[in-house]
Amino acid sequence: LISRIRVREAQGLRDAFAFPGDKEIRAVADPQAEFYPDKMNLFILRHGESAWNRENRIQGSKDPGLSDEGKRQAEAAGKRLKKEKIKIIYSSNLKRCAQTARIIARRTGAEIKFEPDIQEIILGAWQGKTVDEVKRLYPGSYAVWLKYPSKARIPGWEGVPKFRKRVNRAFRSILKRNPAADV
Repeated sequence: LISRIRVREAQGLRDAFAFPGDKEIRAVADPQAEFYPDKMNLFILRHGESAWNRENRIQGSKDPGLSDEGKRQAEAAGKRLKKEKIKIIYSSNLKRCAQTARIIARRTGAEIKFEPDIQEIILGAWQGKTVDEVKRLYPGSYAVWLKYPSKARIPGWEGVPKFRKRVNRAFRSILKRNPAADV
């Protein structure tokens, strides 16, 4: 899944990374966006399918690698992104993300920069468990998570405000370092 993002400030629109109830926006997914050579074009890509995705297992910051299907997905993304002439790939240092980035970089020739602060939210006690296990072991927290993630209580988790602050800080840094590059 590749989202072409035009970075801009906008009020009242939802962010591609937003949780339910969020009011701020940093980027708007717009496949028909106009792109300019003097502005940053930001392409956001989720890692390919991991072994745990296939098992319906919650990953968070745990580190399963890509499945064979995930590797195929990354190859297809690399083929697609090659024509966009991206210069830099920013990736989480999690294995599934790094594997995806390396496969894409081989296709595109883009440089990879690992940015630990863009890794997925730490989901504490839920990590490594299947969704069915979480529903059984943490029914109240899971129900709240589905409607209001920032209000969920998950033992050992990072929490939405801390996660949001970490990822926003990382994206602001990426934007500042690359004002006119395609990443």
